[in-house]
Amino acid sequence: MTLMAHFVELAFDFEDHATLATLYGLLEPFSHMNLVLDMTRYNAGSVQGYLGILSSGLGRKDQARAHLETALDLEQRMRARPARIRVAYHLAQLLLQSDDRRDQERARALLDDAESENRELGLRNLPKPQS
Repeated sequence: MTLMAHFVELAFDFEDHATLATLYGLLEPFSHMNLVLDMTRYNAGSVQGYLGILSSGLGRKDQARAHLETALDLEQRMRARPARIRVAYHLAQLLLQSDDRRDQERARALLDDAESENRELGLRNLPKPQS
């Protein structure tokens, strides 16, 4: 299942809508779970985050936002920092598409926090958001 998380990111980056839809159908029954690579005890984050990324790639903005908001809360409570950074980045990208000024402000705050935490953890730079 953890391998599917990588497929989600690839399908999103390549805007492969058929694969996005297929992965959504495969992951949706596991929306209440987290992806953990047992050998290293690495928490890849909640399935909700990946469903949010898939929904966003499919243009389902309301569904994507609901998944990503849920995931952000879960990642925060689990203290899963790399997963939280990924979810915050994708939620911010989604919010940047909104015409609502509050969404735009929240997106910038999420990006600032994600970039700061990313630097603190010594991870690679986040891509510049599409606006």
